[in-house]
Amino acid sequence: MCLEYKRGGCYGHETIKKTGASGGPSKGQVPQQQDSHTRSLIKALSWRVSAFIITVSVVLVLTGEAAFAAAIGIADAAIKIGIYYLHERVWNRTNFGRNGGRNQNN
Repeated sequence: MCLEYKRGGCYGHETIKKTGASGGPSKGQVPQQQDSHTRSLIKALSWRVSAFIITVSVVLVLTGEAAFAAAIGIADAAIKIGIYYLHERVWNRTNFGRNGGRNQNN
């Protein structure tokens, strides 16, 4: 891979091998990996716990009704965790913005 993208030139000392001696990425190169389904799900859950606390707190302050605040928080979390998971899986199918990916756009 040529490091000289902007000027169009590439010299022998400016190339990076795609694999090292072990067949893995060379030193200094970011390996291209996709998140597992489990990792995506855990990330979604951890984010939703934080968002649930914020949602319930805001609704509780606005209405003063704990049961209503909890119901809104649960509905919000159930809907958004599924959407976030799907969003992660769609983005995981593209190399856009990843170091070492096909698309080197920022």
